[in-house]
Amino acid sequence: MPPLGEVDPNTGWGVAPTPRKKPGPKPKPLEERKPRRILLIQRPERSYTPEQKAEVLVWLIHGHVIKKKRKKKPTLRDAVKHFRIPYSTIRGWHVNRESFLEEHHRKLCPKWPDLEDRVYLSFLERRTQGKVATTSWFRRQARAIYKELHLDQSSQFPFSTG
Repeated sequence: MPPLGEVDPNTGWGVAPTPRKKPGPKPKPLEERKPRRILLIQRPERSYTPEQKAEVLVWLIHGHVIKKKRKKKPTLRDAVKHFRIPYSTIRGWHVNRESFLEEHHRKLCPKWPDLEDRVYLSFLERRTQGKVATTSWFRRQARAIYKELHLDQSSQFPFSTG
């Protein structure tokens, strides 16, 4: 096994806990949003961001199509042709459009930042000693540090698999 390289401890991990982020503005209802896209989509996609979902829903509310020389409100079939997204996908978004506006919970914020920092520091110590850190080592370290930090809830620590 090749020797482990040197790791700069200042690249993203610090000893100080991560500052809590402010929630930001609440999302506007779909009726108040402005439509953005006018051009036809050139290629289909299989996974869609929340912004793309909102764009389709806003277009269904505010957009228009010309049928028989008249402007009409777009149907789900029109959205399928315009955005090249499967009908069942757009229909699911349209049916669940109210739940789409609900606030999303944390995405990539650490649940226990102090625990992560301490596990990372013990990982750096292990690397400087030239030892290998396996997944089971991380699990043992995380459980031990969690017990130190949260004595009253030591049995409730669920280790993440992803």
